[in-house]
Amino acid sequence: VFFFVVFIVFFFNDTATTEIYTLSLHDALPISTAEKSGKNEAAIWYYEKILSKSPDNTTAEMRLGIITAGAGNDKKAVPLLEKSLKKDSKNIDLLLALTFCYIRQEKYYLALATISRANNANPNDPDTQRYMGIICSHLGWNEAAERQFRKSFKLDPTSASRSEEHT
Repeated sequence: VFFFVVFIVFFFNDTATTEIYTLSLHDALPISTAEKSGKNEAAIWYYEKILSKSPDNTTAEMRLGIITAGAGNDKKAVPLLEKSLKKDSKNIDLLLALTFCYIRQEKYYLALATISRANNANPNDPDTQRYMGIICSHLGWNEAAERQFRKSFKLDPTSASRSEEHT
């Protein structure tokens, strides 16, 4: 069986940017379908398959970390996200996913350090501001939390409805 290596451009809702993957045609299309249709288990299976064949595949590692974080599997996600951040230290999606894991684990100071990196890279991102508000609230820093929530709301009025998701 021959696998043709192709460059396939995927558009992901969570990044709003184009990511170019070098994957075999055999794996790329099912991954795209799985992610676009929200079938995380299938996407996870394909990314794990790719990593078993090519352990240094940065893209597969990054996407697997983000998807497993979104699925709530912090034990698996955190090492993948931390490793991916060593290769791409300013990737907002990685930083937000890792922050979310730390919040769920109640590691608020680690979450604050991580989200601060995302804020430095993109200070006008409403999700970054919302996460900062959530962390400040958990730390009992109510005035700071209120400022962050207000800034998030100012940047994106729909961010207030999303703030309940992670508290």
